[in-house]
Amino acid sequence: MSPWSFLQSSPPRGVPWGYWEHSRGTRVKLKGIAALYLAAAVVLLISFVTYPAATTNAPIWIKFGYGPLALVIGWILTTAYSRSVGRFANHLADHRYLICFECGYDLRGTPSDRCPECGQSFDNDSLRERWEDWLRKNNVEIA
Repeated sequence: MSPWSFLQSSPPRGVPWGYWEHSRGTRVKLKGIAALYLAAAVVLLISFVTYPAATTNAPIWIKFGYGPLALVIGWILTTAYSRSVGRFANHLADHRYLICFECGYDLRGTPSDRCPECGQSFDNDSLRERWEDWLRKNNVEIA
């Protein structure tokens, strides 16, 4: 999954709706960070193009501010993604892995073997295996 996939309104291929819905708050924060990053990049680029003489004598933090800013923003995006997957793994464990893989519905206490939200059939063991496979693929340690 791309670090920029949080900008999409639906999950990228291979990302279950259960995780996508659970990480909505994180994605909203990441969109705000990306907007600030974009604004800072635009301001720096405009200042370099519009005032080349001013930037030649500018303090070093203005001249080279864009590189560290890009590194910090990249670190924030990567850390936020890995933390959101870790929080979701805890959420799955708290719900005994009974979260619909297709739509994210909480299946605890569901009387049938079908999700009442999307109609996907499930059994507890295969659902747990499916979630554990997805977590392993995303390098999340399973408790």
